[in-house]
Amino acid sequence: MRRIAFLAAICGFGAATILAGSAQEVKLFGGVFRVNHSGSDPLPYLGAQVFLYPKDGGDRIGPSVTDASGHFSFYDIPDGTYLLQVQIEVDYEERVAWRQSVRVPSTVRPIVLP
Repeated sequence: MRRIAFLAAICGFGAATILAGSAQEVKLFGGVFRVNHSGSDPLPYLGAQVFLYPKDGGDRIGPSVTDASGHFSFYDIPDGTYLLQVQIEVDYEERVAWRQSVRVPSTVRPIVLP
């Protein structure tokens, strides 16, 4: 009987995890890249921090950190207009590398840093 209860608990937890994961909706998606000085396509920027600042003055959202492909996403954020800010580390200090206004929901055009 304990085995059945344990199995039911595991299965129930797995189902809850799947349902919770499916409830999230990507509201903003984009990519951060850097110039490839060899002349080919831009290179993905791994580890850039992307923040959103609501235009109406609410609290900062983020960061979403870029993955190995340079992509970032924000989930389940209110629709509206935001200031998107990209921060990168330069000489062990965080620096603002990019700012732009964005509408949510949307996909941001690729951001290419020098």
